[in-house]
Amino acid sequence: MCGEKPTTPPVDAPDVEASWFEGKWRCAFVYHRQREAKARREKVREALEKNDGRLICEVPNCGFDFVERYGPLGEGYAQVHHLLPLSKSPSVGRKVNLKDLAIVCANCHAMIHVGGKCRPLEGLISAP
Repeated sequence: MCGEKPTTPPVDAPDVEASWFEGKWRCAFVYHRQREAKARREKVREALEKNDGRLICEVPNCGFDFVERYGPLGEGYAQVHHLLPLSKSPSVGRKVNLKDLAIVCANCHAMIHVGGKCRPLEGLISAP
């Protein structure tokens, strides 16, 4: 399942170095939900305007600030999350508004979707 939390099998021989063969090209045909880059750019613009040029994770009790943590490298970067999952859209798609999107950090975004779910922002992080 896409987004499924991986399981960690027990290691029988911890003294043996494990190795894998990765990086080979393979052909895969999959369906993928269309996302509009303009929506992401507009959400980032709106958040920058609202927060005096800063992008801050909107998950309550997170507040990760990309510039505070990464300096100039973090300027203008954030992930944009669909509050209404695209997976619930009809096959022809649906209209998305800025209020349907949220600025989130990568950690919160991963936790929102871990196990293939789409959790609400509220309650994702327990109050300190």
